[in-house]
Amino acid sequence: MAQIVHIVGLFVVISAGAVSPVSEPRGEFHSRMESDLSATFFSDFAENIRYTHACGPTEIYSGIIDIASADSSILSDSSILDYKPAIQIRRAAMISPPAKGDKVQARGSRYRVDNYADDGVGVITVYLARV
Repeated sequence: MAQIVHIVGLFVVISAGAVSPVSEPRGEFHSRMESDLSATFFSDFAENIRYTHACGPTEIYSGIIDIASADSSILSDSSILDYKPAIQIRRAAMISPPAKGDKVQARGSRYRVDNYADDGVGVITVYLARV
């Protein structure tokens, strides 16, 4: 719900119930985001993913599996859009960041980590290649 106040040509938008990264300290905003992700997004749609770090242990993470996700790469003056499997994992759940060559097992299929992107608010998207 938003209210718009018109004062001599100035518009001010006030949102009720929305968390703004500008209005709250960085730590508090990220804490709220993590709790929202855990309570709704990941609890409703996540599946167990077996993740083996190249230089570490095997962990079971709760994550969202997207079999055909878009990944873009920029090479000199052109960009390439590719569709490949991806998983989304809460950054706070991972013992260490993903690395190329890590192994993933999800839905009975085996993958290796090809690339990853951190969204900056608590979710890492890991792009995979079939093994």
